[in-house]
Amino acid sequence: DNGKKVLDNTLPSFAGSEVHFSPEGERLTLVQRESLRDGREVESRMFVTEYDLVGGRAPRKLRWDRRGGARDDEPYAGARVDGRRQRVALLDGDEVVVWAIDGDREVCRLDGRADAVAWRKDGRLLVSRTGGLEVCNGESGRREKRYPGSAGVRALVSSEDGRVVLGAG
Repeated sequence: DNGKKVLDNTLPSFAGSEVHFSPEGERLTLVQRESLRDGREVESRMFVTEYDLVGGRAPRKLRWDRRGGARDDEPYAGARVDGRRQRVALLDGDEVVVWAIDGDREVCRLDGRADAVAWRKDGRLLVSRTGGLEVCNGESGRREKRYPGSAGVRALVSSEDGRVVLGAG
C-alpha cells in the first residue's frame, strides 16, 4: 500500500507452486510440491511456508514426505490454502488431509480420492471427485452436500459468496 518492500527473497521454484495472500494482506503462504522418481516408486514432498509480511517474524515452514508404490502414483497431487483460517488441504493419494498451519496439527481427513479442492469463504471445503462435487465441513470433514457431475475436474475455484463454483479439466 505504501510502496515499502516487506519481503525480498528468492523463492525456490517447484512444479505445482501456489502463492496465497491472507485476506488482510499480512501473510503470504507459499505451497510447493516436489516429486522424485527412482524407477520403482515416487517420493513426494509438500512444503508450506508462511511469511509474516507485517510483523517481520521468521517464516513458518511445514513439510510432509510420502512415498508411493506405483511409478505413476502421485502421493501429493496438490494443495489449497484457506488463508482466513490458516489451514491447508492436501490431496494425499486416497484422501484429503486438512492441516492447521499455525499449530502444525491435523484438523480432519476426508476419505476417498479427490481430483481437486477449493475453500469457500465460509470455511467449507469443495472437493471434486469422480462423479461429482462435494461440499464438506472444513473442521470435521463431514460431507454436507453432493452434486452429481462429470469426472476429470482438475481445478476448482469458488466465488466470494460461495454460490458459484467453476471447475476446469
